[in-house]
Amino acid sequence: MTKKILLLIFITMSGLYLGCSGNSSCAFVSGSIVLSGNYDFVFTDSLNTPFLDGKMNLKVVDGDKVSGDYTMGNKYSDRPDGFSSLQGLLAGSVDSKNMSVFLNMNPKLADNNIFVNADIKQQDIIKGNWTYSTYTGTKRKGSFTAYKSK
Repeated sequence: MTKKILLLIFITMSGLYLGCSGNSSCAFVSGSIVLSGNYDFVFTDSLNTPFLDGKMNLKVVDGDKVSGDYTMGNKYSDRPDGFSSLQGLLAGSVDSKNMSVFLNMNPKLADNNIFVNADIKQQDIIKGNWTYSTYTGTKRKGSFTAYKSK
């Protein structure tokens, strides 16, 4: 019985290793596979009208920490307050149990910042909401979607 359990554990761990080895978009985090890699993203306003897109690179480090960088691309309309201060670096955390992610789009600022709370869907889509926050609270919000780049 013990040999069967050990064999089952070995096969499971080997499958996880082989499934992720050589694939830079795969990281093992707290029992779940969570994506790291390059994404195309879009911010929409509260009426779901796109106003900014771009590219970002996410890295899962230290189990549940997220770091990365991004570049802003097309500007479809004037950016809401807070987006003009974005500097291209991000930080956050991932909840592998609930398959969700929190991103601080400007971790060097405490005020006038954009925060993203999103779910990881289908292992290649991140979809949720953004908020523009200041010391006095949330000023604007909308939707955020990121698709794994092909």
